[in-house]
Amino acid sequence: MTTASRSRSKWIKHKVMSHDPLLRKALPSTRLMTRENFFDMLSRYRSVIVKPTSQWGGKGVMLVSISSVGYCLHVERTRWYYSTREQLWSALRRRMNGSYIVQRRIPLATVGGRPYDLRIMVQRHAGRKDWKVTGRLAKVAGRGYIITNVDRSSGKILSLAEALRRSKLSLKRSSAIIRRIDRISLRSARVLQGYYRSIRTVGLDIGLDASGKVWIIEPNFKPMAGLFEKFGKTYRRIKSYR
Repeated sequence: MTTASRSRSKWIKHKVMSHDPLLRKALPSTRLMTRENFFDMLSRYRSVIVKPTSQWGGKGVMLVSISSVGYCLHVERTRWYYSTREQLWSALRRRMNGSYIVQRRIPLATVGGRPYDLRIMVQRHAGRKDWKVTGRLAKVAGRGYIITNVDRSSGKILSLAEALRRSKLSLKRSSAIIRRIDRISLRSARVLQGYYRSIRTVGLDIGLDASGKVWIIEPNFKPMAGLFEKFGKTYRRIKSYR
């Protein structure tokens, strides 16, 4: 199997990273989507994310939560409510096409009441083994959306420093969080390279919860450098690796 074909599976990448002790602590509980796995995860965590293993950019992502009336299914800006498991599962099946995973929902930190996650670029030059963090930014979801993809949710881009400040994290704590983000991002790239030998760029989607804990949402081997275009020096550095 080639790197290109392996890279399409979020599930395989999750399994690769889960073998590393440091990364395992930062990975939210994740399983392949089956009826049994889904309802077990939903019962355990009360709120889960369902997403396709081979689509990107927030496509096909669904949030399912236990609610006062039974169950809530949230897709983009729309919510549906179901009173029974059978109704909920039927609704999910109608929306699923192909392989999916179910993942514990991380209660992301917010800016102005909107959840955000981080895009961390990690790169290496051809023929070199050393990885570098070349860019960091925050993607803030559009109002009412569960996904942070800027185009799909009409969200916005902030610098990491601004997002942390607007999350009301102290300067001292922010510095420690950034150091941990970098450590986890660099380790992720090295571990993934052990399986996907030819990769030179990894765009990591990283989540922060309200307590400042760092979570790995997913890695992307073809991340959009254009997200960084408003940060001129960072953008030029990223492009220099391509």
